[in-house]
Amino acid sequence: MMSKKSMYRQLEKDCEAIRKQTNRLVKGNLEIDKIEVEEEHLQKVSEDINGIASVLNEYIAEISKILSHLSVGDLLVQMSDTTKFYGDFIPVKTALTKIIVSLSETFIKINDIMNQINLIGENANHTTVLLAENETQIAEEMNLVTLKADNVYEETERNYSNVNKICVGMMKLMEHTKEGYGDAIQMVNAMEQVNVASRNISRVADMIYSISSQTKLLSLNASIEAARAGEHGKGFSVVAQEIGELAQQTTKAVEQTGKLLGESVSRVEECQKVVNLTAERFESMKNSINEINEESLKIVGSTANQKENIREMVNTIARISSTIQNNAALAQENAGTNACLYEETSRLKEILSTFIVEPSKRLVLEKELIDGEARNFMSKTLHALKDCPENEMDEVLRDCLKGEEHIECVYVIDSAGIQTSHTVMGYSVEVGTGENFKPAMPGDDHKSKRYYNQAVGRKSEMYISHEYISSATGNLCSTYSKEYITSFGKSYVLCVDMKYM
Repeated sequence: MMSKKSMYRQLEKDCEAIRKQTNRLVKGNLEIDKIEVEEEHLQKVSEDINGIASVLNEYIAEISKILSHLSVGDLLVQMSDTTKFYGDFIPVKTALTKIIVSLSETFIKINDIMNQINLIGENANHTTVLLAENETQIAEEMNLVTLKADNVYEETERNYSNVNKICVGMMKLMEHTKEGYGDAIQMVNAMEQVNVASRNISRVADMIYSISSQTKLLSLNASIEAARAGEHGKGFSVVAQEIGELAQQTTKAVEQTGKLLGESVSRVEECQKVVNLTAERFESMKNSINEINEESLKIVGSTANQKENIREMVNTIARISSTIQNNAALAQENAGTNACLYEETSRLKEILSTFIVEPSKRLVLEKELIDGEARNFMSKTLHALKDCPENEMDEVLRDCLKGEEHIECVYVIDSAGIQTSHTVMGYSVEVGTGENFKPAMPGDDHKSKRYYNQAVGRKSEMYISHEYISSATGNLCSTYSKEYITSFGKSYVLCVDMKYM
């Protein structure tokens, strides 16, 4: 039988052991050691505490897995069939299941809507670009039309000026034609007078010819009478002879004059015909010029109206061109806006694509594959670190990471729980942005971390954590840790974070 004092000491010792493990529970460390107590009632308490820790650990591991998958957009994650939820934890499981289903259904709908918006935006962007190009082309063509209309207007204005000049010239020609027609009429009158005078002269010549014939006859009679008178009539005979010769000359002169007068009358008649024809042609020319002048005046009026109409058309085209240019500018601006909208919808689609709602896009790696790669890498790296001093650990870790595809990062912790190496990132891994995600650094304390405590506690066995979100990158990963002893007797823990997506 133990003394009361011994029993009290043992009870105190058992309570201290229980309190030590419950303190670990209070600090969030559910991986507590098995509580060894001797007092029977405390043994049941310790068993219950161990059971609570085990159940909570299982629940938290499952909840952490679900939340970790959701945080990286894996909406196809499912609750594990092996983890049983009891009592007040059943609503937690139901709520998590509901969250998964609701998020999945919501993002499927959002994704469908986003695809439709993206398609509409793509079509609208394409249509707006074509519209902007067409508006620009129309604006350029309207500029050409405006330029041509201006040229037509200038040409019409020149034609109007030329037609005005022609009208002025035709008016002057009309005046000259009238003057020429008047001169022709005067010439016809003058020729008529010349013709009348020529006929009068012809009649006078005929009279002279008649007088000359009578004078010849009188001279002949005088000569006969002078011959009868004899000697006394010789003087008179000489006079009679002279008068006869003068009459003979007069007759010849009158005959020549009559002949010349006949020719003059004939030519005057021909000239009169030509002058009459010229007068008629002047009359016809005057009428034609008058008609041309009237038509020219009509053309001047029509050209003036046409000029004003073309001027209005040019102004209208200029206004249309200005409107089209404004429309083209608006179309270009709208195209830019639609392009920005399309880019934003594409970015939103890209962001939404990070949420996995289709099984074909779920790229979560098989745990067997990750376990195999982790064990192979762990074996290779532990062998390389066996004779490695602390100042060369980073270089050794980088060399071991070459060719590894699914490793997030790797680092070494010493026996005191202090990180010795840098956190060496995998070659295909990007460090997360922001203050919430940054790799652990040499000197960081890992004593409270489960992957460290479990590795130290398991000695030669490798510890595998549940899936969680990496504090270095924000990716879904799991930590593989194992304690090892170097050739010079120091103890370290090698930690390897494996990617699951």
